[in-house]
Amino acid sequence: MLRDSQLRGLPVSTKSGEKVGKIAAVIFDPATHAVSRYAVRRGRTISRLLPGELLIHPNQVVSLDEEKMVVIDAAVTVEAGAVVELPESIAGAISGMSARIE
Repeated sequence: MLRDSQLRGLPVSTKSGEKVGKIAAVIFDPATHAVSRYAVRRGRTISRLLPGELLIHPNQVVSLDEEKMVVIDAAVTVEAGAVVELPESIAGAISGMSARIE
């Protein structure tokens, strides 16, 4: 088991070895008390291209130990507070629907 204090600052990389950043916070679901997302502060290189924090879903985590977190290469990440336009195939009959990511 890892404590929250052990997770903060832990390096995050993809399965293929690309550096993503460091864990900034762990976000919990208040209803289930389970980890909802890991907020990852990007490294300097990637932060110039895409500012803000990345949100990593627990299903995207390949491994997590005292030394690092490894995520899948194709991890789809969304910045905190971003507005996501849903495609018609998902939104169904509701055109122009958007969801705010919290």
